[in-house]
Amino acid sequence: MAYQAALADLHNNLAIVYGATRQPSRVEDELRQALAVWENLARMQLTIGDYRYKLAMGHNNLGMLYAERRRPVEAETSYKKALELREDLVRSHPTVSDYQHKLARTFHNCICLPPR
Repeated sequence: MAYQAALADLHNNLAIVYGATRQPSRVEDELRQALAVWENLARMQLTIGDYRYKLAMGHNNLGMLYAERRRPVEAETSYKKALELREDLVRSHPTVSDYQHKLARTFHNCICLPPR
């Protein structure tokens, strides 16, 4: 599992590089690949919050990309997935303030979407 986690992190890091070099289609591809691995890891290890945390981060980042590219429906879908995961993390770990902070940031991202 360590290999898979490192692979997902690599895809996420490549998404950051492609974002910095203004290659949005490659950002999306890398985020989707990272999400696929994190989804699998989170499903296999339900008790390990780190995988769910990273899965939520990936959905939030994908939502931000979609919002930036003026794809609000897809952004909303990604944000909702991130919200669901982050709400669960806050419920499971109410003393972890970073989980609460990230949940609030995702709510903020949702309300910044243009109305349909």
